[in-house]
Amino acid sequence: PETGRKRRRGNEYRVVRLHPSPPTLQAAMADLRAAIMKSDDWAANGPYRKAMEVLDGALRMWGPEELALSFNGGKDAVVLLHLVRAAVAGTPWGREAGARSCVRCVYFEEDTFDLVKLFIAEMEASYSLNIERFEGGDLKTGCRHFVEQG
Repeated sequence: PETGRKRRRGNEYRVVRLHPSPPTLQAAMADLRAAIMKSDDWAANGPYRKAMEVLDGALRMWGPEELALSFNGGKDAVVLLHLVRAAVAGTPWGREAGARSCVRCVYFEEDTFDLVKLFIAEMEASYSLNIERFEGGDLKTGCRHFVEQG
């Protein structure tokens, strides 16, 4: 992989490009998973590796059909989406799914800016997500409806 280094405020950051142009999104997620799991730099990568280990355990225990990701289009949700997709890429489900996403996503629609709604729709199309939407009510009510729906 291509690498580069840059300094900022005394901290050193390593830039790694996994693929100049990944042949598929599935390959990019598999490469992301490999980069996270192989890195020896705990300070920079430790939290991601720990997250991957937790996700791997959840996938082994329940499988992707029993897991769901609350996705509201925020920065944290986007990072978690990619971590979940990278974890799934290392499973038989991920290899079978190809371009389709086997990650269930749920979006509790409240008073949301139109730009956020557009971003969520673009993410859904770009990553072949199946986002289940629950309108109105609060998060607690939405979660209850989601669980009851199965």
